[in-house]
Amino acid sequence: MFGLNFGASSQKKLTNELSEYYRFAEEHPDDIRVHLRIAELLMKMEKTQKAIEEYIYAAEAYEANNLSQIAAAIYKQILQIDPDQLGVYQTLVDTHLREGFLGDAIAAYEKLASYYYKRGMMDEAIDTLEKMVSLDPDSVYVKKKIASFYLKRKIKPQAAKPRTTTRNWELFDPATGVKKSSEKQLQQNDKGYFDLEAALQDEFPTEETISDDLENLGENISERMPGFEEIFKEIQQSEPEMAGDDNSLFHFNLGTAFQKTGRIDEAIDELEKALENPKRSVDCYLRLAVCSREKNLTNDAIKYLKKGLGSENLTESKQIELQYELAEAYKTKGKTRKARKIFKQIHKINDNFRAVGKELS
Repeated sequence: MFGLNFGASSQKKLTNELSEYYRFAEEHPDDIRVHLRIAELLMKMEKTQKAIEEYIYAAEAYEANNLSQIAAAIYKQILQIDPDQLGVYQTLVDTHLREGFLGDAIAAYEKLASYYYKRGMMDEAIDTLEKMVSLDPDSVYVKKKIASFYLKRKIKPQAAKPRTTTRNWELFDPATGVKKSSEKQLQQNDKGYFDLEAALQDEFPTEETISDDLENLGENISERMPGFEEIFKEIQQSEPEMAGDDNSLFHFNLGTAFQKTGRIDEAIDELEKALENPKRSVDCYLRLAVCSREKNLTNDAIKYLKKGLGSENLTESKQIELQYELAEAYKTKGKTRKARKIFKQIHKINDNFRAVGKELS
């Protein structure tokens, strides 16, 4: 059923395929994945809202079956299609938290804050950052994320509306509020928390002023925000977020989620679809090899790994990963000489890679 031609350009053919999928869904109510295929067809037919409804149905059904990782991949796809689905952000956060993925939950809040900021909704953006910090108030990682949020966007004071309340963890961020001249001192209310509104009234400093600002603020900065100096040392090292404007990212994330939850056939199907984007081919071939190995299909694993090694723009690190997996596959097949030859090649490049030293001992 899932082998239908999704590339059909004819509206009539798309309609016929959709009818087949709807009929299949009625006959197989326990098959959740068919709703993902229905959603894809609806997207091709430019029926976005109906597609989103199908995606949400599938995500909720996977969650009900304790497959939250798969649900999370679908929620991300929904937000990729329509960032205005605000309720999905919180649902995604809750899904990540149920799985214990705190970093992913924080990342979801960060995207929501960015959404609000781009639309000039500063109060909502700041509220979202508060929720973000509330997940882990003592985390330097979270504070770095927030500091980076302000620094990258060079938020101007006029962008913020007056606020009457803030929270006890309040952002103590020189990048959002302390001038090098320090004519305006950090303002705190009687409860002793940071006044974010006041901070936003100050001129946004340059990167060069940050270390001076930290020194001028006094010793008690370490009590309010431990590790703050380290945060700003790392901000400029953050990589820009990759644009996910192709559908292959969804298939890759979904395939990875299926693989991690033991649904290998479905994982392979999704990862094969993700190969539509050549830039993602190496990661797909690696994951496909892992799936094949889990099904004891060693020949298939070798096939995928060789394809990966033949990919264009192969980085050294990915090459080593592919070679190591290939050597392991040859070991499984009993071809120890071939495996040892590859292990030696890896050892010359990186003698600490995984257990390559042990393999040669």
